[in-house]
Amino acid sequence: MKEFFNKHPDSILAACGVLIVVVIVYFYTWGVGNIAGSLNEALNYVPPQNTVGYNLSTAQSLDWRGLVK
Repeated sequence: MKEFFNKHPDSILAACGVLIVVVIVYFYTWGVGNIAGSLNEALNYVPPQNTVGYNLSTAQSLDWRGLVK
């Protein structure tokens, strides 16, 4: 094995360089995809359509005396 590394150092360094470039490109595309997906989700957010209701009978039973002068 040591003999192989001594005979082909340029090939080994080139293969390591290609491997590093492939890993960097993979993580770059993964990160851009994640950011784009999160941005798409944030921009197309639709809040739940809950209707606002008032409980008038409970509001009438509240004791507001002394709170307003």
